[in-house]
Amino acid sequence: MKRWQASKAYFWEAAPFFRLLLPLIFAIVCYDKNLLPALDYTTLFFALAGTLTLSAAFNLYKSLSEVIRFANSFLIHASIFLSGWFLCFLNDTRNDEHWFCNQLQTVEIFQVKILEKPAEKANTWKLKVELLKSYNSQQPQYVNGKAFVYVYKDKESFSLEQGDVIFVPNKWVTIKNAGNPYEFDYARFCHYNNIYHQQFIGRNEVVVYKKTTSEKSLVDATHAWAMNALNRYIKDTATLGLMQAMLLGDEVNFDPELRQTYVETGIIHIVAISGGHVIIFFQIISLLFFWLRNKRYEKLKYLIAVPLVCFYVAVAGAPTSAIRAAIMFSFIALGLMLQKDKQPLNQLFTTAFFMLLYEPMWLFSVGFQLSFSAVLSLILFYKPVYRLLPLTNPVAKKIWGAAAASIAAEIIIAPIVIFYFHLLPVTFLFANVIAYMFMGATLSAGLLLISISSFETISTLLADALTYFVRGFNYLIALFQKLNPDSFKHLYLSFEELIVVYVLIAAFAVFFLNKQRKALFIGLASTCLLLSLLIVRKWNNLHQQQFIVYNINKKTYAEIISGNHYASLINSHSINPYSDYATKELHIASGAWRQKNSEMSDVIKIKNQTVFLLQEPIAIDSALSRNVDYLMIGYPVKDFNAPALQRSFCFKKLVVASNQKRYIAEQWRDSCLKHNIPVHFTMFDGAFVLK
Repeated sequence: MKRWQASKAYFWEAAPFFRLLLPLIFAIVCYDKNLLPALDYTTLFFALAGTLTLSAAFNLYKSLSEVIRFANSFLIHASIFLSGWFLCFLNDTRNDEHWFCNQLQTVEIFQVKILEKPAEKANTWKLKVELLKSYNSQQPQYVNGKAFVYVYKDKESFSLEQGDVIFVPNKWVTIKNAGNPYEFDYARFCHYNNIYHQQFIGRNEVVVYKKTTSEKSLVDATHAWAMNALNRYIKDTATLGLMQAMLLGDEVNFDPELRQTYVETGIIHIVAISGGHVIIFFQIISLLFFWLRNKRYEKLKYLIAVPLVCFYVAVAGAPTSAIRAAIMFSFIALGLMLQKDKQPLNQLFTTAFFMLLYEPMWLFSVGFQLSFSAVLSLILFYKPVYRLLPLTNPVAKKIWGAAAASIAAEIIIAPIVIFYFHLLPVTFLFANVIAYMFMGATLSAGLLLISISSFETISTLLADALTYFVRGFNYLIALFQKLNPDSFKHLYLSFEELIVVYVLIAAFAVFFLNKQRKALFIGLASTCLLLSLLIVRKWNNLHQQQFIVYNINKKTYAEIISGNHYASLINSHSINPYSDYATKELHIASGAWRQKNSEMSDVIKIKNQTVFLLQEPIAIDSALSRNVDYLMIGYPVKDFNAPALQRSFCFKKLVVASNQKRYIAEQWRDSCLKHNIPVHFTMFDGAFVLK
């Protein structure tokens, strides 16, 4: 059989798991998008068994023709595809016959267990629960599934804790988005975590069945001990919140303004426990075993580090990002221990393959995408970037090494960051170099502080030094934040543009690294296509005109977007449209993030369509009769008479803002349906957009 020359082999010759990863990813995407007919257990099982049997039969022949070899390859990839589909099917709680939603029509009460520490919201306590049993007039039945329970606050103190088992009524409703343009798809995010329902109840509707045991596990006890050690010695609130978040994954005291500063400078990754923390933790372990200098004992470091890393992740609360980092580290460590010829690219694809086998929906997690992209970018581009600046000074080499890693990681990460978070810190290079050194020093000092917390004098001195160090770092990062142009906080890439950007990056990378001219032409063509897409989008933005009434809970906010500016028309609760979650995404996507003052008027013209803004009650009988296309009610209404409004304004459609009581709004909706009056309730139908 003819072999490729090493210099001419494709990269997947050295990373064969890449070819296995593709059909798995394709299967997950197909399942998520419902691109294939619904299948059941039996069909999937027999299809998978059939492909595996045929593939095994082909491999019995020592000499295979090209046709049979191709067919065998196809069967292997088909087997992986079906395996991925089967795992998605098993992972989807909706396919379980004991899913609690199958009993919503016959059940009155559910027994649930609180899975996480209750999160305090403005008016409620948020509980993530696991369904255990359902109760009706017959025998209780075992059920499964996860959901959210929001308990309204009252004057009494909240006593529910993680691990408590409680009874809740059957008031489940489907999780839905607010329906604002370009908003974060919270419902889909919950679906990827197998959570589809929620309910809002009062304290009197919760019955405690069993309190959690007072005995703590080793992991919980270690977490509590570490938290108490930091609380005891660190007196500065900002420093304490940062250390608890960085070391232990507990962001309860983390300052929101400081978080935003870290986000805008591109260093928020130092807070969420992930790959960087695991690497630094491993480096600390390696330093403790500095006396094992023989390369034969290098495997021993990994054998010791893997369980310690897993324990650390558990102590930190086992957030999803940390679990992924621990799994990735474990697989890479295993590969380094077993493989003589180390292939980091293949190890990365192997890790991603088995992680997606374990949890297929991680494919759509931003954290997974960022972690995988960062490691991939470092593997591909770190050495070429590092060689651009040959240095001899050891200190300069260390600093440049950190800078080269920051540049290399940003090549693949930057488009994802722009796509999801709409920003690109121009000072990322300096901020990340400083942040990486800061994170290493701070994590080491924090772990040391926790370890020697029994020695009060030394711990106090170390905590004071750590506080000054953190304050200096935060001051420096705040300066970097001010240097970032405002326009770089409002970047936007559509999905199509994102794909073109990655084709462009891949083409130019192949050209510069492998000197292939075909890749240069692909890169130039991708650049032209990207510029064309950006120009078309910019032209559309400059000529746009939109009227939007947002769906914001118990609030009214309406605005008009014209060109690259927006102007507030109704703002009943002093909403800040520059940063509000409901408005910001549309402003960025439409390129209209600059505010323009508008002359207040009750009548708005949108391309031959008239909108009348009714901002306060009027005497309908004395109202002048006028013809309008849309009538918007922007104030809380008690007495609703849609037929009288229609006679006075002769509107084609009625728009009612969200600042209404729900039960009254439901009565209005029924009244409009009865009188055949077209109506749009933002509370029920999402934001109203008129273009």
